[in-house]
Amino acid sequence: MAASDQKASAGQQWGEAEIEKALKRLAKDTFEALQESSKTAYSAIQEYKQAATNEETSKVFERAKQSRQDNPKGIKPWRARDDPDWLGTNT
Repeated sequence: MAASDQKASAGQQWGEAEIEKALKRLAKDTFEALQESSKTAYSAIQEYKQAATNEETSKVFERAKQSRQDNPKGIKPWRARDDPDWLGTNT
């Protein structure tokens, strides 16, 4: 092979050295992808934690808790047939 980073073309056999280099590069690339994925997941978790402990979210949960206490049988589900003009615009 002319350059160490070139891939073997169809019909060309890789030597042991090329295979070793490819395996090392694969491990490095896989590890970098794992690191990036971990950073993204960590950011998403932090964002969720922040939103879940937000004052506004706490108010919403408290209101839902109070609503469940006031109406323990639950909330009546909304159905389109109950409101035939639900697709209409108000403007």
